[in-house]
Amino acid sequence: MPATPSATEPCTPHADCRDLTLAIGAALDQLARVVASLDAAQFCSKSCDPAFGASIGRHVRHVLDHISAVEIAAMSARTADYEARARDSRIEHEPGIALAEIARLRDRLDLIAPLEAALPATIMIAITRGQPKATLPSTVGRELSFVLSHTIHHHAIIRTMLCDLGLISSINPEFGLAPGSPDGVPNPCAR
Repeated sequence: MPATPSATEPCTPHADCRDLTLAIGAALDQLARVVASLDAAQFCSKSCDPAFGASIGRHVRHVLDHISAVEIAAMSARTADYEARARDSRIEHEPGIALAEIARLRDRLDLIAPLEAALPATIMIAITRGQPKATLPSTVGRELSFVLSHTIHHHAIIRTMLCDLGLISSINPEFGLAPGSPDGVPNPCAR
């Protein structure tokens, strides 16, 4: 087994993005199965818990917007502008359009996979409301790891919403579970 680099070591030169794109692809596949299992009313429904404040479809759209921002950065612009997302409301209201966008992004991952993870990129992000966006240095690999974590985080929110709506029975117990989560942690919605 190869040695794992420490947090202070730089990214391995010439390491590509395959592992990250495979993990994001698997997360997109899970999301597609969830979206395909819902009718339009369920997809657009909100949880009874006001803490979530958005529909399942809006969480799906939000995740896809972030993956798309990184896809654009990886494939051309080298800048991921997380504030200039498309926010296409059709994706959050129509499961078929959401599934088409998932498939499009899934296909694009194959083009990103051979890129070097250490390839320089720039991110633009709002740090303070009403202030200009910050521009920060990054790498394609770092931004792919961000969208993977971000996607799993929203999967967990969607999972909780599905549980709240009584729609959890057909969902894979791994949906929304981060790879670093300890084994054996009880999830009351998984039953």
